[in-house]
Amino acid sequence: MTLGTLSFRRAVVAVAALLLGAVSQAKADIIIDDFSVPGAPANYSLDAPVGSTFSRVDGNRTVLVTQIQNTANVAGRTTGFIGAGLYDLSTASNTTAFTSLAYTYSGLNLAAGGTILNFTFTSTDLNVPFSVIVGDGTSTSTQVGLVTSASNLSFDLSGFAGVNLSAITSIELVLNRNVVTNTSTTSADFQIANVTITTPPTNNAVPAPPAALLALAALPVLGLRRRLAKKA
Repeated sequence: MTLGTLSFRRAVVAVAALLLGAVSQAKADIIIDDFSVPGAPANYSLDAPVGSTFSRVDGNRTVLVTQIQNTANVAGRTTGFIGAGLYDLSTASNTTAFTSLAYTYSGLNLAAGGTILNFTFTSTDLNVPFSVIVGDGTSTSTQVGLVTSASNLSFDLSGFAGVNLSAITSIELVLNRNVVTNTSTTSADFQIANVTITTPPTNNAVPAPPAALLALAALPVLGLRRRLAKKA
């Protein structure tokens, strides 16, 4: 193997690395939460009184579950778990509870990571209200809506007007609660799997790594064939 062959192969590897880097930069997603912490699900069950709460802090995430209706007046009407990839809330009949998933940062740059805020329900009752509150330490902006199916719910970050998206200090997801009208749904059940910031695909996307690498892999073979042809 000649020095020229080694140099060529090093060049191919370098170009391949650049292409892989370009692909990763084209989709610079931010994972706000994938509920992998704790590794084993942490279960909770609220007491009988209205106003009973459950709270848990894991790193920059604070979970707060609040029971606001329990006509049966017995314990265990609001239950759930967090961890191992899911957050779950279950409420029995004539029982109402909502949860806040609050994340704090020293200055998270959402502007660099994408344009769409997503949170994915793996299962849910219909018409469960939710609120998303984003803050920069000085101002906050809120978007509200209703869950209509078990799906990925998305918000364009441009909808959070008046907030500096390059220096976010808080993101709060309030599930089964419209914080504008202060309404919740009785007997709501749902599971959420992740919260992410993503960039929507464009028509000018960088080619996927396998195709680019296959094209590069063919170059040494072509060069070898040309040298053999000249010798013949």
